Amino acid sequence: MTGTSLTVPRDISIRDFALFGINEIAYVRTATDDSGKTVYAVHAPDGTHLANTASRAMAKALIVQNDMEPVDVH
Repeated sequence: MTGTSLTVPRDISIRDFALFGINEIAYVRTATDDSGKTVYAVHAPDGTHLANTASRAMAKALIVQNDMEPVDVH
């Protein structure tokens, strides 16, 4: 990264950390619905559940369609 500098915040509140990227990223993780079926849950960075989908690819497509970056949670 020639010519690029990165500033790392040293003092960030827990609340600010939780809100970091809230409008830019969404997380995908496997979950189980009420019938016991595996689904792919989409969550905001603050943990808010946004949607369930039938496949990881569908979850990522949904996120990208909403101008966010998908991130897998293991």
